[in-house]
Amino acid sequence: MKAPVIPIQMSPEQADSIKEAAEETGLSQQDVIRQTLKLYLPEFRQRMNPKPKFPRSQSVCEALHFGRGIDVEFQPMHGTVKKIDL
Repeated sequence: MKAPVIPIQMSPEQADSIKEAAEETGLSQQDVIRQTLKLYLPEFRQRMNPKPKFPRSQSVCEALHFGRGIDVEFQPMHGTVKKIDL
């Protein structure tokens, strides 16, 4: 199966950076881009897709039942604030 080709535009600075990295590592420019995607794409996806929150209409009990962790902070009448992870 032939790999798809995805043409991308980039700034001259980005192109120079890729070229320099290829020369430093002895890899082709295509391999530098592939390795960069392999290393940093999971982190990028995690940053761009924050942990989903349960809808406001959903009760705390329902959220816990469906396995969504929530943080609840209780402030007693006297003393310090205690954080309980459910």
